[in-house]
Amino acid sequence: MTSSARPGWPADQLSRPTADPDDPPRSRRVVAVLLTLVLIAALSACTGSSGASGPQAPSLAAARQVLASVAAAVRGHDRTRLLAALDPRRPGFRADQTTDYASLSRLPLRVWRYAVVGEIHDGTANRSAARRYGGPVLLVHVTLLYALRGVDVVAGRHDQYLVFTQRDGHTYLAGDDAGTGETLHSWVGPWRYGPLIAVPGARSLVLGPPDRRAQLQQLARRVDAGIAAVSAVWGTRWSQRVAAVVPASAAEYTALTGAAARETAAAAVTDGVDSGTGQPYGQRLVLDPTQLARLSAVGEQIVLAHEITHLATAADTADITPRWLVEGFAEYVANLHTGQPVTAAAGELRAAVRAGQVPKNLPVDAAFGASGNTLAQQYEQSWLACRLIAARAGRAGLLRFYRSIGTALAPRADAVAAAFRSVLHETERAFTVQWRAYLEEQLR
Repeated sequence: MTSSARPGWPADQLSRPTADPDDPPRSRRVVAVLLTLVLIAALSACTGSSGASGPQAPSLAAARQVLASVAAAVRGHDRTRLLAALDPRRPGFRADQTTDYASLSRLPLRVWRYAVVGEIHDGTANRSAARRYGGPVLLVHVTLLYALRGVDVVAGRHDQYLVFTQRDGHTYLAGDDAGTGETLHSWVGPWRYGPLIAVPGARSLVLGPPDRRAQLQQLARRVDAGIAAVSAVWGTRWSQRVAAVVPASAAEYTALTGAAARETAAAAVTDGVDSGTGQPYGQRLVLDPTQLARLSAVGEQIVLAHEITHLATAADTADITPRWLVEGFAEYVANLHTGQPVTAAAGELRAAVRAGQVPKNLPVDAAFGASGNTLAQQYEQSWLACRLIAARAGRAGLLRFYRSIGTALAPRADAVAAAFRSVLHETERAFTVQWRAYLEEQLR
């Protein structure tokens, strides 16, 4: 056996012992050892002796595919496809999703899709979910985007905290209870509370129980009238489309509005304003027919117009807008053309003024957390403040006052002061003195 050596190598590296014919070369022994190690590793993975063995949590990529399938099933009215995406070992969750689907299939959906925000890495939440679901899980924070055709200009956005499992190599959606704290709860729509149908009006869409179709049709006409009344004052710089929801129970009303059902007949909900378009999203008018039925025709007209005003003005209402202006303007719009005298429309405040209890200042935001007669007086004080601004600067001046504050890039105090200067050419303090005198004049 001959070998050639590269010039300059040490002489001892050129000398090789005579090979034993029964002893394989060293290179072959190394290869044999490596192959043995690879075989042991493979056998360990197959037999479950490795630390990575056993049930595994799904991947985020697999969860995305499941969400895409669920969204396509809802949009395409494909119940079979929906059920195929749900964990077969979670009958309660499957029942909830089937209930949701039954109502969603009757609604004019324009958008229904999920955007993944990210995986939830909270250790406590993951361990808790693993115990509940009997194995490794993937927790994912998603945003549900949905819009109803004909009423939603921008899709609403709602947070959900979802659980995904893996069974026999398949990834499933298994739950919506992956919240990591008391404030993190998956949003559920009105379809979770029972069957729904959609009744269209000229500019409205009313969602409610199937057995109330005639009532929903009447409400659609009244909401249409309220839209027209609000647009006549505020103008057409809003969608002029309203989606109304009629809850099947007081519990559902509370869940949808966050308000005590016994205290209000209607509530306006706006989730936010799209930063790109400036358009509000997630807008809903929630109606309690039982409470509305207790009102006179004029009372119902006022309530609907008041709440629709909140929807119309949402894009021009900011956190810095004083609550007295928000509620007072809605009352101003709602009370126009009702034929009610001021003394009747502000009956609670009139009683206080006649008893010598004239308010010293415009209502602060916290005052709207009151109830009963006290709360009624805050609304009436606010209404008369807006009515006085309109009396002095005209309706256009009142609108300019409202919009200038809501669109100001300044702290509240500066924005309010600027509005008083530009529209009324005076300070808030001076206006307050005149407002107190106006209350006494109108309510004595």
